[in-house]
Amino acid sequence: MSQSMIGRMAITGMASAAVVIGGIAMAAPANAAPCGYSQGGNTGIYNHCANNHIRIEIDYNIGGNESRCVGPGETILMPRWVGTSWPVYAWYTGGC
Repeated sequence: MSQSMIGRMAITGMASAAVVIGGIAMAAPANAAPCGYSQGGNTGIYNHCANNHIRIEIDYNIGGNESRCVGPGETILMPRWVGTSWPVYAWYTGGC
């Protein structure tokens, strides 16, 4: 086997290892909140997984909907009136 071929194999092996290591580093932790809406009792959570701001529509059990601009990460959606109107769902509607 030639010296240049051994060098190419070593470089290819290092590039493959970097991809695997990079893939592991990019993986989300098992306990990470899912992207989008999730419910926790009378409180909703909207987890926006990208790095921009978006507009979401929040549907409450009483009192209609609300539109809100949210940034990256989790946004806690609290009840509007204590004990009577809480979020039941939220969804992406576009940019802010």
